[in-house]
Amino acid sequence: ALTINQGNTADVPGVTISLIVPAGVTQTFLFTILGYAVNVSTAAGQATQGVFSLLQNGTKISSAYTSSGDGGSLVNLPAPTTFLKSVTLSAGTYIFKVQYSSWSGNQNVNFVPSGYAGYNGDTEAMLTKMQVLVYNN
Repeated sequence: ALTINQGNTADVPGVTISLIVPAGVTQTFLFTILGYAVNVSTAAGQATQGVFSLLQNGTKISSAYTSSGDGGSLVNLPAPTTFLKSVTLSAGTYIFKVQYSSWSGNQNVNFVPSGYAGYNGDTEAMLTKMQVLVYNN
């Protein structure tokens, strides 16, 4: 897990990939990003908000809003976000990564919900994930 304090942006651990397009071809990459950001505070009524962003060589190419809050008896209830981006690229090496920006409140990404009722040892349940499909043009 990584805590990202309000007003800060950080790379989400484990969600970076380097892709190489061979000479003489173009390829289309379809990115699917699933992200969770969990409120660090356990205070009732405390809500958070922020944004997951997909960057290509350091430039944002897509993003999606997320939030978490008190869901009644479910403290720190995150709203997962999923977003898609398609990019067609010519020959070269490209680095893609996911960042999280905390707009309001302090939040954890890649949270392990071991304190949640019913937790069954699934340490992957709230990880931020990136899937990349490659199409040869």
